[in-house]
Amino acid sequence: METNKRKTKHRSREFSKYLGNRLKYFRILNKYSQEHIAQILGVTFQQIQKYESGANSIPLEKFILFAKIFNLSLEELLGELFEPEKTRFSNEILKILCFAKRIKDSKIYNRFMDL
Repeated sequence: METNKRKTKHRSREFSKYLGNRLKYFRILNKYSQEHIAQILGVTFQQIQKYESGANSIPLEKFILFAKIFNLSLEELLGELFEPEKTRFSNEILKILCFAKRIKDSKIYNRFMDL
């Protein structure tokens, strides 16, 4: 019985990390700061950090708001849940997106994102 509880807790934590990675990816892609998202959601930027790291689960109503903020359907925000290896975002990709976020010239930014 204890083993099943641990497995469920582990799956839940992995799911939270997966969703957090998706949120971070789309936040950076849209050039939003954690503070900006936090203000829209009515939470602290620390809460956004916890969502993105998977430390805290994301309430459904907040998840729906994330989809609206990023102009995505819930399916798009969830991604390929049954094939997570296709949708996990490596630290390298996130670093590249962080770099791209700093590009001020929209033409250069668009060309960079088209690569």
